[in-house]
Amino acid sequence: MTPYAQLPTNTPEEFLQIVGLSHEDFLDLHRKLVTYLDEQKILKPLTRRGRKDSKLSLEDRLLLTLYYIRHQPTLINLAAIFGISESYCHKIYTRTTRLLAKVENLPHPPVFKGGAK
Repeated sequence: MTPYAQLPTNTPEEFLQIVGLSHEDFLDLHRKLVTYLDEQKILKPLTRRGRKDSKLSLEDRLLLTLYYIRHQPTLINLAAIFGISESYCHKIYTRTTRLLAKVENLPHPPVFKGGAK
């Protein structure tokens, strides 16, 4: 089972505390990412040639990124949560933040202030 599927979606407060977004906002951001990636596949069909698919679903990649921004764990701890290597965790985080910057028109490179204080 994926980490996204294990999240408590029945109580909005818990989801908000863990992810930093409401479940509706998370799904809206996911839809924007899917739309953007589909547009890119149409515009540049050969850019993925030779690249393997990600081990994590888009929901899990988005969750990994938002969880890192919210809680600021070390990458080795985050990799253990998602069952991947530390280097792959870093790769997913950097790629997803770049995508979020494009989708949400954030400054490039994106500057995120982490953790709830």
